[in-house]
Amino acid sequence: MTQKDRSYEQVRLGCFGIIDALLQHHDSIEPLTGPNDGTRMISFFLTTELVPLCLQVMKNGIEATKISATASLLKILLDETGLTYICHTRERQEAVLEPLGTLVGDVVQKQSIRLLKLVLQCYLRLTDDRGYGKGLFYIPMCVADSVYTVREPSLLSVSLRS
Repeated sequence: MTQKDRSYEQVRLGCFGIIDALLQHHDSIEPLTGPNDGTRMISFFLTTELVPLCLQVMKNGIEATKISATASLLKILLDETGLTYICHTRERQEAVLEPLGTLVGDVVQKQSIRLLKLVLQCYLRLTDDRGYGKGLFYIPMCVADSVYTVREPSLLSVSLRS
């Protein structure tokens, strides 16, 4: 990785840090500005290129930016508006599933427990959509294999809220 690439990754990581903070604390803003502003913030991010950016970084970034991008995607998925947006069409679902599947392979190679936990939470949240998640059969078998490969028993009881 060149110095220029490292600089870009540092900028990406800083930007995702800001986005993560906005997504994480949108609930604390609600009492000051009125009800449903948290959902409006998620809706705003859905009108931007944030989701495609997250997916691109999840495929091509360094581990730290992959973690941050996946955390941002998870925060969007945890909001009902975000889940509905992503599961609205088969193309959007597949666009999200592709980098998640790629990340599973990365996790096995790099033994990144934090990244695997985020990926599992994304898969689990996707199964909450009525039109999409009729069961966990959409989760690739390599995800389960990865849980055992990294030998982290706490991942077997991964929680969406942790």
